[in-house]
Amino acid sequence: LTAHEPDALNWAALAQLDTLVILMGTRHLATILERLQQGGRSPRTPIAIIRWASQPQEQIWVGTLESIVQQTSRQTLSPAVIVIGEVVNLRNYLL
Repeated sequence: LTAHEPDALNWAALAQLDTLVILMGTRHLATILERLQQGGRSPRTPIAIIRWASQPQEQIWVGTLESIVQQTSRQTLSPAVIVIGEVVNLRNYLL
């Protein structure tokens, strides 16, 4: 899903999905994570932010819904893909 306008999305429904892939959401990262937690998503849910995926300059940050904003507070995240859910824990098997 795209997150240009986070207020237009049903975060309670999205929080129930096993895996979320969000494009263009880094500008609203804190809001997105807050809304997912308000919708019932655990703060311990794994999250990965992948910047410049599959490019030589690729960067990946991995954390939880409660930790990732602080982990990335001094980083330039855009352009990035945000992956949320237990699938993040499979990343080492998928590379």
